[in-house]
Amino acid sequence: MTNKQISLPIILSVVGHTNTGKTSLVRTLMRNCDFGEIDNRAGTTRHVESAQIFLGDKAFLELRDTPGLEDSVALAERLQALTSAHLSGRDTLLTFVKDSANKKEFDQELKVLNQILISDIILYVIDCREPVLEKYLFELRCLSMAAKPIIPVLNFIEKSGNHKTEWRKTLADFNFHSLVEFDTVAFSFDAEKRLYRKFQTVLEPYYALLETFIQQREEDWLALRHACIQCSSEFMLAVSKIQVTVDTTTADKNAEVEASARLQNTVRVKEKEQLGRILQLLQFSADDIQYANVPIKDGRWTLDLFAPEALKKFGIDTASAAATGAAIGVGVDVMLAGLSLGTATLAGAILGSSWSTGKRFGKQLLARYRGQYVIGLDQPTITLLLARQAHLLDALFHRGHAAQQQLMLGDDKVTKLDYSEPLQVLKKVQNLAVSDDEELEADITQVLNNWFTTVISA
Repeated sequence: MTNKQISLPIILSVVGHTNTGKTSLVRTLMRNCDFGEIDNRAGTTRHVESAQIFLGDKAFLELRDTPGLEDSVALAERLQALTSAHLSGRDTLLTFVKDSANKKEFDQELKVLNQILISDIILYVIDCREPVLEKYLFELRCLSMAAKPIIPVLNFIEKSGNHKTEWRKTLADFNFHSLVEFDTVAFSFDAEKRLYRKFQTVLEPYYALLETFIQQREEDWLALRHACIQCSSEFMLAVSKIQVTVDTTTADKNAEVEASARLQNTVRVKEKEQLGRILQLLQFSADDIQYANVPIKDGRWTLDLFAPEALKKFGIDTASAAATGAAIGVGVDVMLAGLSLGTATLAGAILGSSWSTGKRFGKQLLARYRGQYVIGLDQPTITLLLARQAHLLDALFHRGHAAQQQLMLGDDKVTKLDYSEPLQVLKKVQNLAVSDDEELEADITQVLNNWFTTVISA
């Protein structure tokens, strides 16, 4: 086959028994949680729907989601009756689909057969929670008559008690060796790459184009991950810089409480906005994320950032927050709390060079000189924000766009993270108060990027 004979897009028929995850596969490959309809009831898809994945500005893959095969035993018997020495399996299928008398009994099956006859590859989706049953073997026999490459896709392999081993043995017995494990709920980009590699083995003329496509998909995925991580790093930088000045020269006894409340509310709003940005980047919605194993519902964290139990949930030591937090508000710290300097000493510190760079603690010292002090987030709260960002990214990076149930990614992984490096650099941000140091902030962002990349699994 020459380049002129190569036809694009490559047509992929996604087929299988009812309720095996065919639409889920398309959603996950498309990164689109709105494609089709997903329901636990059998036969949700009643007609053929298609979606395209592009290589550059050209449609490269066309995924055709088909209705579920419902009565493969009766279908196989009818096809067997048509089989003769003069008809190949493909011709038998063509004869069958052209006969209008078959429409009433095999309406859904006809839609599937029409698609596989014009496809380049058949993706046969298998629910590995189900044992190997005779009806599935009849489905494979019927599909094989189209004389098209069939790639079995083993779905729901992360579920305990699955029948993956049994399925692998049976498929090998039927000479289906080019299979792939791809869980549409517990997403892995490596599994997606393996699926595309299978395309290369059965569509040799498209090998080079598929290699280019695989490289683009990988670059796009890595760029998306980096964009999310960069977004989280910038968020952490921004909230660490938030400080509120408390005026102690007034008679208002509630000044500290009100300032603390302003700080807390500002951070809550920013964290909610950050959640929206991550969901948008990964093309999830607020409705989708409530199913993931992160404490989020309706687009916000269900466990308030400043609730004491939030720190405990993520395994963060609260001892250091007790002293100042009890006085002015949970999650809030007095910058330079406990510093006792005379007015002359303060003035000298502000104007002189006794503080390393001349920028460190400038705002805090100036506030103290004016009879004020500055409050910002304490270390446990910053740690909690880091933990929640890491938890969120890790959950979403491994969530298929077809997922409807809670992902079992426990909190234990987050509680065991080493936060020392990001906390060290974020403390520097809190100390930069006279003016921003863009170069230092860029360096800190890179440190945070590296940390998130390290703690979030591939």
